[in-house]
Amino acid sequence: FAKMDSVDFVKLEEKKRVYASLSDFGSYPPEKLENIARLGVVIDEIIEEFDLHAIAIRCWDELQKKYGIAPCLILGELNERGIAAACELDVTNAVMMRAVGLAANHPVMLLDVNNNYGDNPDKVIFFHCGPAPASMMQGKGEIEEHLMFKKSYGEGSGVGINVGKYIVDNVTVGSFKTEDGNLCAFVTDGKLTDEQLPKEFFGCGTVFEKKGANEMLDYMAKNGYRHHVAITKGHFACAVKEAFENYLGYNIDLI
Repeated sequence: FAKMDSVDFVKLEEKKRVYASLSDFGSYPPEKLENIARLGVVIDEIIEEFDLHAIAIRCWDELQKKYGIAPCLILGELNERGIAAACELDVTNAVMMRAVGLAANHPVMLLDVNNNYGDNPDKVIFFHCGPAPASMMQGKGEIEEHLMFKKSYGEGSGVGINVGKYIVDNVTVGSFKTEDGNLCAFVTDGKLTDEQLPKEFFGCGTVFEKKGANEMLDYMAKNGYRHHVAITKGHFACAVKEAFENYLGYNIDLI
């Protein structure tokens, strides 16, 4: 926070320009873009100082209480540059994001595994606030306020979720965890569809389709995986499994 309050003016103005090109800030006060840009500049400096290839951000509740922002747009921009950036301090899935990104040579996003899609056993809802890279979205996004933060901390406390429509394409999906000292993961292939989510959803959501998708939900629940998955474009599950097993000795399931 001390670094945010004393960022270089030139870096700040450039970062504001970059973020404004990625998403429409509409009628939100200019200080929202400025605070988001201040955080983006500082994170860039930390990445450069420590030569980081992946990061995990603690995205609430300090940023909302002090600066009135959410860092979703920042995460998407970092992922577009090839720096795996996870939200909610999900360090283990920052590793999975890095892995699938290297396998695909494509930017990655981290989404919540939300629920089944109606009674279709082959479809699952993926959803998040809006941390997707530009190449995983269909066009420029729109900045909105995080409704959970608004409910908890008041109006204007969580501006920065980047709302838009995700691509419709084949994807690789994976998740990573630690369990009793072991490094464990699963990976699978499927596709994102163009089906609409119920209007009650905020942020960004999509429908993931694969044969036996509900079995993936059962697998995640029974094996203690949390609610996040890393997603990138194309089918590279077998490559990720081969690399994790043969070169790193991780326990990884192909499902």
